Amino acid sequence: MFPLALEKQYSALFVREFRASVEGYNREVLSALKREIKSDSLDVQMRADSFTDLMIFISRLREKGDFINASELHRKIKGQFSQIDAWARDKTEASIEKLFKSMQPKTDGKRYLPTVNISKGLDSNLIDEYTKTNVGLIEKLSQSHRDDVEKIIKKGFSEGFSTNAIAGAIRDRIGVNTSKARFWANDQAGKFFGHATRLRQKRAGIPGYVWRTLEDGRVRDSHGILHGKFFNWDAPPSVGGHHLHPGEDYRCRCFAEPALSEADGDANRINKMRHKHIEKRIEVDNDIKKDVSKAVDIYKSVLNIDSSEIKQKLKVLKMKPDDPDLGLSSGYYDPKTQEIFLDPGKSFGITTVIHEMAHWLDHTVLGKGMLASKTKAFRKFRKAVKKSMAFKEMQNIKKSKITVDSGELICFIYIKDKTKAVSVAWLDYIMADEEIFARSMEQYLSILSANKELRKQLKTKKEEFVKRKGFNHYWTDEDFMAIKESLDSIFKKQGWIK
Repeated sequence: MFPLALEKQYSALFVREFRASVEGYNREVLSALKREIKSDSLDVQMRADSFTDLMIFISRLREKGDFINASELHRKIKGQFSQIDAWARDKTEASIEKLFKSMQPKTDGKRYLPTVNISKGLDSNLIDEYTKTNVGLIEKLSQSHRDDVEKIIKKGFSEGFSTNAIAGAIRDRIGVNTSKARFWANDQAGKFFGHATRLRQKRAGIPGYVWRTLEDGRVRDSHGILHGKFFNWDAPPSVGGHHLHPGEDYRCRCFAEPALSEADGDANRINKMRHKHIEKRIEVDNDIKKDVSKAVDIYKSVLNIDSSEIKQKLKVLKMKPDDPDLGLSSGYYDPKTQEIFLDPGKSFGITTVIHEMAHWLDHTVLGKGMLASKTKAFRKFRKAVKKSMAFKEMQNIKKSKITVDSGELICFIYIKDKTKAVSVAWLDYIMADEEIFARSMEQYLSILSANKELRKQLKTKKEEFVKRKGFNHYWTDEDFMAIKESLDSIFKKQGWIK
């Protein structure tokens, strides 16, 4: 079982120590800012002489060194990792004992295999290695914060910001960097637990494990499909293009349940049940047919496109049980075959069909074999999108990107006292012109068709996305108006609307 309480405890320590390291620096700089603007109004631009004196003060302040007691920080962090190590030891020992007990004969009461003795402590090198890394992360983040403050002051002076605005930006920056600190703390706690678990199991002679997730709403799809499956310690599965064990991906809360072979896992049983359930859903064709028919009717009610033409040129099929996208996406469009594949078990049926049909319009109908959304004809559309608040919010999220151990770029979303992380690759995907066009068609048709079922599905879809990801990749009706007007212009030229 993943040590959620210890992860939370370590995150609180990490954030507290980071903030302590920068809040002192912030106080010094803000005090100096007030001193240097004696006669300046807080609501006017900083004078040149005030700016020069302030930068000299900051330079001297940085020469004094860190606001961090490295030896004390090392002691605190090492204590935290020692607790996680003890948890890993106890849970590994209990899991192995349970595994071996299940193998003992019921006739004579003797164990088939003896209980493996797990050493009380790992080699101190591992704990010291993680402790050193995490002390370094706090020091690096603290240094980065000081660099940020200096940049804020320089930018504020060069662009004519008021001293009041500069002071506010400095205070706000600590919230952004606190988000990064919380991410690193959770990431490192999970990595250490996974590393410690792997070492203990391998030393006990355990050849592999069953991948376990926490089975909650935060589990990534790429991790969820591994739940219940057996893997060998010497052959980690592919996760997002990287070969990783539980805990090795960024902020991973999965854990490895000791196992001797595939027979100890439940992957085969789960797959059989899943495929049986899928086959049962696939037999209910009418629901999918209804959604496709409704989507075509909605397109027809807004745009002057012959529905019979759509049915002839476009095929809408159900995903097969062995489709690798089954369970990961609601649907997708294959431009090579001009076929849409839908997962019959996913919700948001009408919006999904409309979304995938938009990809067909983009590539095949309007683009004639290329993406029209990237062409000159869509320039006004792309410009309207980039001016929208929803798009700007995603751009701001991308500014927080960092590189994690696997080499993947990660962005942060800071919501009150919680931090969510998303990959830059995924963010680039949902910000791509073709994806934005497909989502805009969902919203465009929901407004112009006034279809209550579509609007309800889209509203639920938006709310679910915000709940899971922490931001909205659709638009409010007001934010969408300029985009709607650009689509009106495109469709008028096509003769699809008057």
